[in-house]
Formats: sequence, C-alpha cells, structure tokens
Amino acid sequence: MLTWEEFLKTREYIEKKALQLMDQDNKSVITAGVPIDNYTKYIIGDRIFYGIKANVFKVIIERHLIAAQKKFPKKFGTGNAKDVLKALYEIEPVFEFERYIEFLRNEQFVYLIEVKDSEIIDRILRLDLFRQIDLKTGGTYDFTGGLFHAFKHFSVNDVNLSTGNDNHNIWHPEHLIQYIAQAFFIENGKYESPTKYVTQIKLDPKYSLKFVFYLEKNTNVFFINTIHKTRI
Repeated sequence: MLTWEEFLKTREYIEKKALQLMDQDNKSVITAGVPIDNYTKYIIGDRIFYGIKANVFKVIIERHLIAAQKKFPKKFGTGNAKDVLKALYEIEPVFEFERYIEFLRNEQFVYLIEVKDSEIIDRILRLDLFRQIDLKTGGTYDFTGGLFHAFKHFSVNDVNLSTGNDNHNIWHPEHLIQYIAQAFFIENGKYESPTKYVTQIKLDPKYSLKFVFYLEKNTNVFFINTIHKTRI
C-alpha cells in the first residue's frame, strides 16, 4: 500500500509536472492533485508502479466503459468514435453531448510513475482518455492519441473496447494500462526520432504489440500515441 510519505512525494512530483504542462499548453485550468483513493498500484515482477488518476478518468476506466459495453454493445467496433462516446454518455448524461465530448478530452488522465525504496524514478507517462477526435472521410470520427485510440485493438468479452474490430480479449480496461506500464518502463525500447520512443511486447505466438510514445521535451513528459499489432 502507498505510504503517506510516498503519497506526499508523488503528489508534489505530479503537481510540478502538471504545472509545467499547463505552461507548455497555455492552459488556464489543470488538474494538479488527486486524492489518495485515486492511486492504483501495479506490481510487475519486483517493480512497483502507481497510476494517479483524475476523478472522471477513474470512473470511466473502472466502471462506466464496461457498463456501456454491456448496455450498448452495438456502439462499439463501428469505426466511429462518437458511437463509443454516445454509449458512455448514456450511462450518466450530465450535460449536452458535445460538451461532454470536450469535457472528456480535457484533463482526464492517468499519470504512471515508478517508485523504488520510497523514491520516485524521474520518468513519467501520461495517458489521456483521448487527445482529440478527428473527422474522417465519410463523416465518421476517429480517436487521436490516448487510451481510446489504443483500445481499438482490444476487447472485453468479445466486444471491442473502442472503434476497432480487433477481438483480442483482456480481462478489464485496467489490463491495458498494465501492458502500457510494462512496455514503457520495463521493455527495452528505442528512439526512432528525438521525440518518438518505440517498444514491443510479445502478444501471442503470431503477433507482438508495438507501442509508440511521444516525448514532450520541454516538460520531459511522455504520452502514448498508438498501439498496434505487428506480425512476428
């Protein structure tokens, strides 16, 4: 369990990074600190990682996405990001739909960090729900960046988690966050450019997962661009 000392150290570290990103992106409002209940511990081998989640991110990843999948399975795997967002919206329609999309696009994230001997390793990855949605030819929309772009390659109970038609089952959306933590922190990767970091994990006998991360050099914060399957 996270100690109070570790909580204070990680909170200070995250606040510093969040403020740097605010300046970098010229934002007027950011989420800098979250309660200790929003921390998720991931243990991979003998290494310890924490996911520090914004409130709405936590609710969607832990509860609402699976609920939407079960209630509106035909909204997933359609190739249209707005179908997925509409399914989520119907779980808890707080305000109008277009405002809901913008709300999810801004400051809904998890920061992933590693802690060793109660000290923070200075390497950080931020996963947003999505960075934006882009209009495609034909009038549908696609997720750009973030988890919902990555989710298109995964399913839970044979229902895709996003817009794609891949049917690779994981037990829960949290499982993909663990995959990403392993790929980013543990696997040996390489820089294909000064800001593009790439790594791979073997998925099954036929395929590997290729992870592509983006480094924001002014703040030294990494983001995920995409995940896709490659044939071994």
